[in-house]
Amino acid sequence: MTKVSNEEQSNNANVLLCDDLLGLIKGSFGIAMNANDFFNYACADMVLIDAQDLEWVLPIYKKYSWRGIDACMAYIAKQIPIKPHITKEFKEAYAEIEKINPKVHSEY
Repeated sequence: MTKVSNEEQSNNANVLLCDDLLGLIKGSFGIAMNANDFFNYACADMVLIDAQDLEWVLPIYKKYSWRGIDACMAYIAKQIPIKPHITKEFKEAYAEIEKINPKVHSEY
């Protein structure tokens, strides 16, 4: 029988733990975006952006800032927000998202 050092045992445990954690994180990590008074007035809402959606959300955010996030939330929820949120940048970001046509993993 081959003797395994404590260091090797620790490294093997860390690798297994990291693999398990990665699977757990991939299935549970997300960002909760406040959508109060976004889709309707006097309404407390939240859009959860799943980690898997960050692949298409982040480039939109980088290009359009918060209006891009507004467009992402609207796309995820399949709802257009109230008029104050519909700006030129919002429309451009939303059109770009529609062109990409991403598979949405997030929830509303």
